[in-house]
Amino acid sequence: MLKINLQSIHYFLKVAETLNFTEAAKELYVSQPALSKQIRQLELSVGVQLLKRNTKQVELTEGGKIMFNAWSQAIGQINDALVQAHEANAKSKKKLRIGLLEFGGVIDTLMPLLEKYADSQEEFEIEYATYGFTQLKEKLKKRELDIIFSFSSEIPAQNAGISFRILKDMDLNIIVSKKNRFYGRETLEVKELKDETFYIFSNAYSDEAKNSIVSHCQKDGFYPAKIKFFPNITSLAIALTSGTGVTIGYRVFFSDMGDRLKFFPIKEEIGKHYIVMAWEEKKEEQLQDLLEFLKERI
Repeated sequence: MLKINLQSIHYFLKVAETLNFTEAAKELYVSQPALSKQIRQLELSVGVQLLKRNTKQVELTEGGKIMFNAWSQAIGQINDALVQAHEANAKSKKKLRIGLLEFGGVIDTLMPLLEKYADSQEEFEIEYATYGFTQLKEKLKKRELDIIFSFSSEIPAQNAGISFRILKDMDLNIIVSKKNRFYGRETLEVKELKDETFYIFSNAYSDEAKNSIVSHCQKDGFYPAKIKFFPNITSLAIALTSGTGVTIGYRVFFSDMGDRLKFFPIKEEIGKHYIVMAWEEKKEEQLQDLLEFLKERI
């Protein structure tokens, strides 16, 4: 039985195409002596001289031409079969659709762990997507996502058919830019913001943001003097860093802003929130390995 490896055949095909050992070696990223050695070993293995060599040129022998045609077809068939095999395995895997909040801080926190989980298992073909708060909830309810990662304030504790688990503590902050009059302060409380313009996510992006911020203000005896709504995190971040308004939110909203923003922690108990993962109760058994994987690492 012949002992031939695919690498040797690949090397021979490249030399046969170029009819130049120097050029073939460059394209294969190997040294010319190593390439010549592989070709000689291949010829010994098959018992056929494949190439005529002299100081001026390289030619295929008649036998080399026959093997070139046969091996070219064989390699093509192997490559086609590999593509089909990968596609067949992918079709046989269950899909696990994961949704994350489209904030850099959330993605940076969770993706390394999710990628480790993906590498550790073979049951699922995992798909990732990022959305705003409201879209995440809607897609979970419509069963377009299997599991989502959001904030506890956005997922009511009593939500029929939906389970959730706390992953990480999140502290609320009053957030201002360098252009705001409070930027130079060491501390800041919500009650001092009664004359400020509040920057808040629109209801389409987060159906809880306005209620949450207004409730903080009302607990301190006032309703925001002025509110501006923004359709996504990017719009709000641009307005906040370039304007004088304020918002109440999490550091992970603005993880890459450096000293352009200042964060004043809200110390009351109401200021405590969490990153959570939520899923349909019916799918808990299917998701158990992922749930346990994250529980052990966060």
